Amino acid sequence: MSDKIRFYDNDLYLLGLLNGEYTAEDLSLFSHKFEEAVQKFNKHRILLDKTKFLNHFDYHDAVVFADSPISDFMVNKRLRIAALIRPSNLEVERAYETLMRNRSVNYKPFISQEEAMDWLLK
Repeated sequence: MSDKIRFYDNDLYLLGLLNGEYTAEDLSLFSHKFEEAVQKFNKHRILLDKTKFLNHFDYHDAVVFADSPISDFMVNKRLRIAALIRPSNLEVERAYETLMRNRSVNYKPFISQEEAMDWLLK
């Protein structure tokens, strides 16, 4: 998992790079690494670069993740999360956005890095 996700501190936001394919077990490890990075760097704006992430999850997987404890963490920390995605993942990412917003998580997917940064930093 360590080669699948890395977090980097930027002056204005936390950058998460996601690579490769993920299993359901990886989502649990992602949650742990995500929470650890947010705490360590004390950032509330996060850019998740998922352009090299091969998303094979379906709607049910998205619901399971949205209902996990990481959602409560995201809400409590008042995180603003922009996800830079590949166009082929747009449909599942839009569903995920709806699920997260229904749980008060401020998450939005983008295909354009410029749009993602504009939204993230406003």
